[in-house]
Amino acid sequence: MAIAEAVIALGGALKMRVIAEGVETREQVEFLAAKGCAEAQGFFYARPMEAEGIPAFFQQGDGGGG
Repeated sequence: MAIAEAVIALGGALKMRVIAEGVETREQVEFLAAKGCAEAQGFFYARPMEAEGIPAFFQQGDGGGG
């Protein structure tokens, strides 16, 4: 957590948007949001899928995590 917090702070100091990768739990999402992380991706949001499956994924309304 200390490393993630330091990277987020460094990105902010450099006026960069920080995007977290590998997010798997709601606790991680909440921690990152509380520290100011702009965006995240990982299994919490969706498992890997073929490109053809992406439109159906969003039509189902499953694009919100967990």
